[in-house]
Amino acid sequence: SGGLAVSGAHGRGAVTGITRSTNASEAALFAEVFSPGGATGLIVQQDGTGDIVQFVDLNTTVFVVKDGGNVGIGTTGPGHPLEMGSGAHVTSGGVWTNASSRAYKENISPLPRKSSLETLAALRPVTYNYKVDQDERYVGFIAEDVPDLVASRDRKSLAPMDIVAVLTKVVQDQQQTIAQQQAELATLKASVARLEATLRPAH
Repeated sequence: SGGLAVSGAHGRGAVTGITRSTNASEAALFAEVFSPGGATGLIVQQDGTGDIVQFVDLNTTVFVVKDGGNVGIGTTGPGHPLEMGSGAHVTSGGVWTNASSRAYKENISPLPRKSSLETLAALRPVTYNYKVDQDERYVGFIAEDVPDLVASRDRKSLAPMDIVAVLTKVVQDQQQTIAQQQAELATLKASVARLEATLRPAH
């Protein structure tokens, strides 16, 4: 193994050691940065127009910070402040946006009415707080308790769009039922009006 020590770089602290190891059970490269007091531990400054930072795994860039600050995980060309290789991203307004293009999907089929109704009926909304933040209350669902249709494989997380899809299907079916009932009611009203007209005594 070899080592490199840099002291007092740019007057902003010291990199006390960078060591390369050939031991498979150890980190291949270890760096320790001392930052006295409340000083920043590491500053990477890029004054040109190239990438600020790249992390590369076997010649594949897995993490990049582009010139201007956009961060890509699994993509080398993030067009948003934070973008995943899947296409999901955070907008400039801070909104998490799921990747939903048809180009990313397969085995697409309509959501059955029966499954939607059963899933909606089985959802149990709750209020709660996270253990790490007992002061903030939330409303939502418990991942372990939701029906299989909207459950994740590990039952530790939830995708809100799954529940939105179920609600959309149920509401669409309800609106269709309401429209049919309104049409039937209009027909009945017309029939009653005609019957009343035939029963009304002539003057």
